[in-house]
Amino acid sequence: MPEGRKVLVDAGGLPFWAHSQLDIGEDVVSPYLWARGISRIDAVALKHAHADHMGGMAAVIGNFRPRELWLPEGIPDKEIEPLLTEAKEFGVAVSYCKAGDRFDYGGTSIRVLAPNPNLAVQSSRSRRGIQTGAKPLHANDESLVLKVTYGTTSALLEADAEKRTERVVSTEDPAADVLKVAHHGSASSTNVDLLAAVRPRFAVISVGTRNVYHHPRREVLERLDPRAAGNIDSWLVPHRETQSLLDRARAALESIIALAPRAISLHPSVASGEVWLRFRGLAFAHWDDGRIFFGTSERRQELSAASWPALKKLTNDLELYRHPLATDTRHALHRAQPERWLEAIVREDVTRIDAQLDARFVYTQVFANAGGEHGILDLLGVTRSGRLAIIELKATEHIHLVLQAAGYWRHVQHHLQREDLSRYGYFPGAQLQAAPPLVYLVAPALRFHPATDELLRYLAPEIEVVRVGIAESWRRGVRVVMRQ
Repeated sequence: MPEGRKVLVDAGGLPFWAHSQLDIGEDVVSPYLWARGISRIDAVALKHAHADHMGGMAAVIGNFRPRELWLPEGIPDKEIEPLLTEAKEFGVAVSYCKAGDRFDYGGTSIRVLAPNPNLAVQSSRSRRGIQTGAKPLHANDESLVLKVTYGTTSALLEADAEKRTERVVSTEDPAADVLKVAHHGSASSTNVDLLAAVRPRFAVISVGTRNVYHHPRREVLERLDPRAAGNIDSWLVPHRETQSLLDRARAALESIIALAPRAISLHPSVASGEVWLRFRGLAFAHWDDGRIFFGTSERRQELSAASWPALKKLTNDLELYRHPLATDTRHALHRAQPERWLEAIVREDVTRIDAQLDARFVYTQVFANAGGEHGILDLLGVTRSGRLAIIELKATEHIHLVLQAAGYWRHVQHHLQREDLSRYGYFPGAQLQAAPPLVYLVAPALRFHPATDELLRYLAPEIEVVRVGIAESWRRGVRVVMRQ
């Protein structure tokens, strides 16, 4: 601090599943501070009661004897019992902070922007549907968020605040020169509204190299600075995370799936923590942290007992108009998102594209940054002999089909060479070949762009491409009419 006081915010720690004897406070944080000539700390702030924030705090208190400990109001005492015991033993004054609090410290002005007692949040344990009878874990959205100002310079420290807290914080004059990015760069935080309100000149992300969560997320870096995103390798989404998200949402979605079980499919987005429901490819509802919203336009309504009839009417309309044998083929529901409809058909039985493909394995959203640019969709499969197969889908003519295929091939080849796919849970039981991935360009036979042949000539020779033309009546079933 300007007047010489020293404040430590959080003290690191290892997650519970690490099963390590390493004490981050004793073995990492304390030696680092001693090496910098620091033997006493005036105050410590614990922003969140998760192990990666508080695991090393007890050792720090014992080694540096701070006068004050700042905690977020509402933090369960049971979650921090060892820490409170340590603080009591060394006479550390404990203060609980909430949104609206202000105080001066060491020549700076400190505003508390969260936790907000009026913001209803769910704990990480209850979000997963785990009922233990114990007081729930401290939630990310209950983090202590501080704005520290000295003169005309300020910093916003977000801890693990997620979108609900950020929506409130963005209305509380959070403008700052430095943003300590929330939740290690997770996609659940750093929303555009917050960034528009903060307008930071610098952003700092606390994150481990090659961490299992793939933080910071590409979309977060793009929000912070689009120029930075191109320097990041593609990230595989661990298949177990996809399955875990589906397991969390499935029970709540079963009644909706039952309305049209052959037409409705689930599509998890690990990056956003949402699960989308698609009716023959058309997104019509999504699950988000225990809540369900539905509608085919930007204006969606939340599902409740009162709105259930509206959802049933929507699915009835979808069954009527988004049907392979629908008579009104000009209806908006029939024509919307044709690539997604084609994707749904191909995923049902990928051998319709080529009999040598293994019907057990068809993946979408393999990469954290996959978004289906230009309406072109990427699927990843494998042949029966173990060669990876990239399937690019487009229902209408587009010049970028070849270019996107080449870019996707480069990412897949990169991860194949590093043997990442099996490590991340893809293609269990399959012996993958080392041969470069095969590429299928799939579109209605008359819908390939005239430049396709010319563009293919400029691809690297190791990119083997098969052009698959399907009949225009593909909605009634994929039928291959051309293969080159």
